[in-house]
Amino acid sequence: MTSTPAGAFAPIAVLSDRAGLGDALMVCPLIWAVAQRYPGHPIWWISSCPDRLTRPVHELVADIAPNFVHFPRARYWPVPVISALLKLPRFHRVFDVRSRVGDVLLARLFLKSGGFQSSIPIGKFHRPSLIVDRSWSTIEADAGQKLDWTVSARDGFHLPPQALALAAELFPAGRRHVGIAVTTKGGKGWPVPHNIAFAKLLLAEGLTPVFFSGPSEREEIAAIRAGVPEALFTPARYDGEAESVYRLELTAASARRMEIGVAPDTGLGHLMGISLVPMVSLFGPGQPERWAPQAVRNTIVQAPEIDGRRDMKSIEPAAALKAVLDMLRG
Repeated sequence: MTSTPAGAFAPIAVLSDRAGLGDALMVCPLIWAVAQRYPGHPIWWISSCPDRLTRPVHELVADIAPNFVHFPRARYWPVPVISALLKLPRFHRVFDVRSRVGDVLLARLFLKSGGFQSSIPIGKFHRPSLIVDRSWSTIEADAGQKLDWTVSARDGFHLPPQALALAAELFPAGRRHVGIAVTTKGGKGWPVPHNIAFAKLLLAEGLTPVFFSGPSEREEIAAIRAGVPEALFTPARYDGEAESVYRLELTAASARRMEIGVAPDTGLGHLMGISLVPMVSLFGPGQPERWAPQAVRNTIVQAPEIDGRRDMKSIEPAAALKAVLDMLRG
């Protein structure tokens, strides 16, 4: 009989900071890869920025990272952070995907671990510009080689059968569905008329537009429903649940039914990307070289610069349609 080495199943920590939906979703492929690389080790997801959307994202990985901990940030006084670090158990490995040098330095100094990987590499003067690559670089540094993130993504999602069944019923395999993410945040999204016009262009090509949205876009979705009643919409909750319930698992199950995803710089675009949906990413004021989603294929459509600004309204629906058709052709 082979004995298990002492400490073989010590926990592994993944530390993250940014608080948005997309920021949390970018951590998922890393967690899946850590679970594959270190089977049997409990995984702790430690977030420095509590957010109402971070916990729903955690539900997508809760089966392999059951421990989710909110953690203080080192702002002006590091003592609370040091105290919290010293209370944590000793970890077999730590993967720190945070960008603030002070936070990472304190973790290196005071977190007990058998190995530490961060997106701020020691002894190097360059780190990836793309945020998703920074996160992924930590597991590649640990492995000492390039890794294919799609392998982890294919096996990572463990969605409830109820969510998968509902998505299959709503978006059957016989139709060609194109997912469209709607957002109202910070000028990152298309205005409603652009979404309606784009959906009509897709319908004219024999493609089925499917709109993805979150709790903040109820008014926009109501207007889109009225403007293009032939379009489909992802469910935000199961039948009979309260209006306030937002089930990210249903959105994830729906994303996996899409042939192409079209999304601005928003969390739903990141969800489609890690669901292995080929993406057309629309960028206005954002920086695609920094914020583009992780995707098997990704075509960037960026707004032209006019008077020093990039406005999402200047991305015509016809330009997005061309990108979708080019991607479908191969």
